[in-house]
Amino acid sequence: MHTPKEHHLEIARCLIAAERRGAPSDVGLAEASVRAFDKLFACLAPIIGSAGVRSILVRSLKLTAAAFPELATVASPVDRGAMPADLLALLHAYVDSDDNGTAKAAEMITALSATFVALLGSLVGEGLTARILASAWPDVFAAKLSKETT
Repeated sequence: MHTPKEHHLEIARCLIAAERRGAPSDVGLAEASVRAFDKLFACLAPIIGSAGVRSILVRSLKLTAAAFPELATVASPVDRGAMPADLLALLHAYVDSDDNGTAKAAEMITALSATFVALLGSLVGEGLTARILASAWPDVFAAKLSKETT
């Protein structure tokens, strides 16, 4: 399995937190996570195409499914273009499943997001990945990017 590094996990946490901060108060973890993926899709599609973005997501789902088997059921519909409804439904099921649902959902979506960022970095390079993230979330990543480039 492709295991994301700690800095990929930290990036994933920042993406989700940024989407929760920038959303109406009723937007929960599941919706914020899907908003983050929607934003990534919007930024990446002009560069690598929708099919390319979907391929990275499907690969991320399959890799992360080693730790979260429920994700395997989402990979096939996403591969056919069903994003984000299936992912959102899965996240809601996790959150609603039991008292630890939110913690499990946070762990799962962090792992999935970190794997996505790691795969993207391995394909286009960490520098371009950082610039893409900074364009989507300038308030979160712009300062960090300027420190890394100076």
